[in-house]
Order: sequence, then C-alpha cells, then structure tokens
Amino acid sequence: FTNPRHVVKEDKLKARLYDKDIGANPEQFTAVLNIIRNTHGSVPFMLFGPFGTGKTRTLLEVIKQLIFLNEPDARVLACTPSNSAADAIIEKLAAHFDDSVMFRFNAFNRPAMSASDTVMRYSRFNQATSIFEFPPMDELRGYQLVVTTFITASQLPGIGLGRQHFTHLVPDEA
Repeated sequence: FTNPRHVVKEDKLKARLYDKDIGANPEQFTAVLNIIRNTHGSVPFMLFGPFGTGKTRTLLEVIKQLIFLNEPDARVLACTPSNSAADAIIEKLAAHFDDSVMFRFNAFNRPAMSASDTVMRYSRFNQATSIFEFPPMDELRGYQLVVTTFITASQLPGIGLGRQHFTHLVPDEA
C-alpha cells in the first residue's frame, strides 16, 4: 500500500504531525508510524480500544499523512457505520482538504437537511430531484479521499469503481 519511496523517519514524522497531541501519546504515534510505513506488510491494521481513547483522532492523522505523503498516489476510502460519524470525519478534515481532494459519498435517499453546509460542500446534491448523486466516474476516480458509510460503500463496485482503486481502507467505529 504505502509507496516505498516514502520511508518516514520517526523524528521527521513527529515534526510534521498535524495533530501534535499524537506525538505525545506513544500508542497513537506508533500506530500512525506503523500504518504509513506499512511496517507489517499488507495486513490490516486494526485500532481498537474503549470509547474516548483517540482511535478516530489517530485515524484522522493517518489519513492526512497518507494523502500528503503519497500525493497524488494515495486513494483512501474512509468508512463509518453512520452518517453522523462520516459527517464528523468530513467536518474534521475540511480544514485540510478542499473539495477537489475529498468527497462525501452519500446514499441517494439521505435527507439533505441532515447534512451540514460543510458536508454539502463535499457532496453532490441535485436540487431538482432532491437526491444525492454520484459524480461522473472520472471525477470520482480523481478524489484522493472518499468518506462514506459502510452500507453506501458497498455500492462503489456496482457503479464501476474497482477493488484496486483504493490504496487504503480506513474503517472507523467498525
């Protein structure tokens, strides 16, 4: 997954963390470092722990590092069990990525009023039909980060986005 030309040294990563608190937490920092280095090969990296231990915060740092390190090669699919969790990822990453890099992939039948202005900026909503739409395939392939729910992610192969498109899958609260 991780591009071999991007071997990251520990001290360099600490200096360029977006969330400096990650550097003060050895477990979170090691998780970020191992994931972006692909330390253990192409096995899944699973972060687990009780509520409030910083799993999402760590995953957000991983996403930022992957995209900024591997640009333009990284293609990240971030999935959550709910719209509110996917929207929270968009809200937290909006300061780092513009709408040419990050896309919020919504279910067709999601009520637009349940999405914030920030989430709408990263989505495609058809006012005439009042439904969320998928962008054209070439546009969808251009996003480095797609954020969605697990259920809606299951639609990606059906619209033609193959298994090999994404370089990283980041599930949160799975």
